[in-house]
Amino acid sequence: MVNRRPQARVAVHFAPDIGARLTREAFDDPVVFRVMQREIGLRLSHVDVTVSAARALAADAAALGVAPGVPVLVMQLRYHAEDGRLVEVACTRGLADALRFATRLDALPPSRGP
Repeated sequence: MVNRRPQARVAVHFAPDIGARLTREAFDDPVVFRVMQREIGLRLSHVDVTVSAARALAADAAALGVAPGVPVLVMQLRYHAEDGRLVEVACTRGLADALRFATRLDALPPSRGP
């Protein structure tokens, strides 16, 4: 919500064994993977991000107060644990003129210490 107007609809899905170990009360942080790390000790290895454009589905239109078919920006994040398994998928579908995607691409691997 921005100025009381919905901007996006977000759905987060967990692998069943991960979801079973989390409670609603644990989600006091808007960054879900920090909650998973804190609550169950899960560490991530990487996140795959896909950004695309689509038309608003009926559920998007109802949640965002727009007509079905208007342009929406779709961002899907697929979170992988250190062992490579998929543990979370988050999908954001939002008003194309309200969302922004930014990323950083590192040219060098992180240093390993002194």
